[in-house]
Amino acid sequence: MKWLPLLAVVLIIGCKKQSTVNDNFSEKIAIRMQESIHHELVLNCATVKIFECSNYVLKSSFNVNDDQIVLKFSGIDKGSFCLTSLGPASTSVNLGKLSNGSYVISFQTGTQLVKGTLEISDSQYQLSLPSPGNIELSNPVMER
Repeated sequence: MKWLPLLAVVLIIGCKKQSTVNDNFSEKIAIRMQESIHHELVLNCATVKIFECSNYVLKSSFNVNDDQIVLKFSGIDKGSFCLTSLGPASTSVNLGKLSNGSYVISFQTGTQLVKGTLEISDSQYQLSLPSPGNIELSNPVMER
């Protein structure tokens, strides 16, 4: 039993990965809309590709300005250690409490830009994007 903590340390050190961000990022991204208990729109984003470590983070940034939303995916952050189970790189983006109306929403992965519309009403969120593209929607319509 004395060797168990030592084994855990060896496994964690053995799985150490370097943090990297790829400027030419072009992974396909799956997006699922969710509404928080505070009525904020959250986009749960994950790569379609499955990686060797389940704790990889999908690097992203976003901007909401009047009726425009821009979300940029810039790479994968591998962190300083690896949870050795398979999984996508993922992140959650909280767009905040958006007013009812129509928004132009843009998703950028590397050099590819996908533009669509986000319609918000008292009863639902509806996200429309052209296809094919690097963005997949698992729930393009979400009831509130």
